[in-house]
Amino acid sequence: MTCPADLHTHTTASDGQYTPSQLAAKALAAGIQILAVTDHDTMDGAEEAVRAGQACGLTVLRGVELEVYADNGGAIRLYERLGFETEGCKREAAVKAGAYVDTLVMARLRNR
Repeated sequence: MTCPADLHTHTTASDGQYTPSQLAAKALAAGIQILAVTDHDTMDGAEEAVRAGQACGLTVLRGVELEVYADNGGAIRLYERLGFETEGCKREAAVKAGAYVDTLVMARLRNR
């Protein structure tokens, strides 16, 4: 048994392109059954997403992507320390270019 999930999404509460309610609706339309809202350094969109999920039968998990800085001012990124440096750098570059979207959700939407 599979349960399609996207466990790393962002809303307009940080750098995502959809409001929490819009993201929940798009995830459900794409066949996602479990969605984690993990905005940067904020939980501001989580409750709206949970309520939207409850209204349409989507399980929404609350999360947060924390950015931590070392004493020298450099960012400490766990994904880099775990060996995901290439993927993290690609995502960060896309965010800076304004091209980052919730990739799993968008891929599923394109395939419908």
